[in-house]
Amino acid sequence: VTGDLVGMGYLDRTGNLNNMGNLNSTGDLDENAGGFFIWNGAPAYRTGDFVLLSARGELLYLGRRDRQEKLRGMRIDTGAIENILMSGRNIRSAHVEIQNHCLTAYYEADTELTVPSAILAGKFPDYSIPRQWFWLPEFPRKENGKLDLVKLHQRTMGSGSDCGSDCGSD
Repeated sequence: VTGDLVGMGYLDRTGNLNNMGNLNSTGDLDENAGGFFIWNGAPAYRTGDFVLLSARGELLYLGRRDRQEKLRGMRIDTGAIENILMSGRNIRSAHVEIQNHCLTAYYEADTELTVPSAILAGKFPDYSIPRQWFWLPEFPRKENGKLDLVKLHQRTMGSGSDCGSDCGSD
């Protein structure tokens, strides 16, 4: 995004300019860093969104470049949650998504964990801890080795922990 209203950063809660650490050694914005950068001589910002400019000049939203999703107004990086899950207690693979307004985690391990959320405790804010958990001894995979989400959802329908009243709606 660029234009007259894009600045060189944003004011943080203390009123200081925060450019998200994208300044180089000379104090200019580093064009190779994420977030703020210079484009055609003007400040610009990488949002992480994929968009397409229509023939009518409208931006059409296509999705995110990263694995961030929004739940009740809060951004959640599902990929980061998956990485932390796979770093602990013999979890071979993990998949985290928002399902029916509930942060849901699937994990592949030899045995079901009693409290899988304990792996994430202290590493993420409470709203980033999945409320619904599904254990599978083996994830369903497509021929190319990628996770088969259709079969994953079919296999776990009606099982797993209850999301409960924690999940609410967006």
